[in-house]
Amino acid sequence: MNKALANRFLRTQLAKQSGLAIGRLVPFGIGAVVGVAGGRALGQGVVAQSRRAFGPPPSVFGRVLEVVEAATEDARPTLVPVPEDAVPPRRRRLLSRRRRGGPTRDADA
Repeated sequence: MNKALANRFLRTQLAKQSGLAIGRLVPFGIGAVVGVAGGRALGQGVVAQSRRAFGPPPSVFGRVLEVVEAATEDARPTLVPVPEDAVPPRRRRLLSRRRRGGPTRDADA
């Protein structure tokens, strides 16, 4: 008798609680869908307008150029190609490094 009552109680509570849990999680799912759709639409708009403004991206990027300052303020700076062997390989930093021993932003404020 006790086992039958326990099973029945468990089934009814599980049905009630699962409905409540789904009801609590639905707004998060709707928010995620709206956020993804909005971000995708915004990204596609930015890419489309960038292509419209700047044209299609080049298939190959040109050489690295260095800006050489002019001797006088009135003259324009010149662009000089940098030899390919002088260009160091780019390193990506996934996480920013903190300066050691220096002031932090909070201390400056």
